[in-house]
Amino acid sequence: MGLERTVMYVVTDSNPDAGFESKPDKYQIFETQTSALRHQLGDDFHFDFLDGEHPWPAANGICEAFGDQQICYSYFDGSTRSVIKAVDDLADYVRDNGPFDAVMGFSLGAALVATLLVRDTKPVPSLRIGCAIFLCGTLPCDWHELGQGSMQLLLAKDVGNVIQIPTVHAWSPNDVDYPGQSAQLFQMCEATKRVEVLHGGGHSVPSQGVELVALAEAIQRTLPRLER
Repeated sequence: MGLERTVMYVVTDSNPDAGFESKPDKYQIFETQTSALRHQLGDDFHFDFLDGEHPWPAANGICEAFGDQQICYSYFDGSTRSVIKAVDDLADYVRDNGPFDAVMGFSLGAALVATLLVRDTKPVPSLRIGCAIFLCGTLPCDWHELGQGSMQLLLAKDVGNVIQIPTVHAWSPNDVDYPGQSAQLFQMCEATKRVEVLHGGGHSVPSQGVELVALAEAIQRTLPRLER
């Protein structure tokens, strides 16, 4: 048994609670979605799963895999107020429960993590996050515009390499749900600290073969660089 690594996984399809709570027994979709990756990473990794609280339409493929009765949730309800609250809740959870070797998010969960990291561009001692793992990550929100009541997404050309912690990016050129957004998020991260893993599965998490192995190895290579 090696040194245990703690990973916080921000999910968007789960059961609702007020704010963020860690209740791993409720995360059927994302436990299934990441089971192969977590198995490949091994027993040295401990995962905290964080959920959303707002009802949201199921993503493509969810109903086919889990049935039409599967209830899904998002961290936001489409309003700027809900996005601000979600980012603040995430920051509070990290401060109260960290440090975390990594924060991992899929799709809109990755956008939530990225929005927090873009908001806090200067090192914040209380935000103890070693690295970020973006799975089919989508674009973060412009924090200034959120404060003005406007929902605007950031583009790489507007902010440059604003995310300075190490990052791992797994995304697919075949992603038709959010085309090009993962590539934009990759460009927002420090070039010397980012690792990219491309796969052919569209808007999904690699779950088998060389793509799964490549993602697990990228995460394992990134974590040893972190200061304990």
